[in-house]
Amino acid sequence: MALVLGVGPGLFLLGLFWIFSLIMYLLTIRAAGSARHLGTGAIIFCSILSLILFFIPREPQTPVQVDVLQYNYMDLYRLLLIIFCGLSVILGCLFYCATQLVEPIYTMTYRKINKIRS
Repeated sequence: MALVLGVGPGLFLLGLFWIFSLIMYLLTIRAAGSARHLGTGAIIFCSILSLILFFIPREPQTPVQVDVLQYNYMDLYRLLLIIFCGLSVILGCLFYCATQLVEPIYTMTYRKINKIRS
């Protein structure tokens, strides 16, 4: 099973469930009717799921022997280049939105409109 920083995929899924339930709670806290309790139900569901997964571990507690792997560092450089290019595109789009799409549109005075029409 693949580990990221020594943590399995179950913990990441549990974290996503918690984030989703907290966002749902924040979005439905001021809702009217029965939708108001949807976020609270999601929090309770995640609490029960966390307790079940905490008290019933699925894998044995014995340490797993890790084989030494040799990495191809060209893939690392390629990945860093792709990440840099992606971040550059995102920052470029943000700067474009900040400079071009958010320019104020000033209204013309009534006198200028009359001069243009005549």
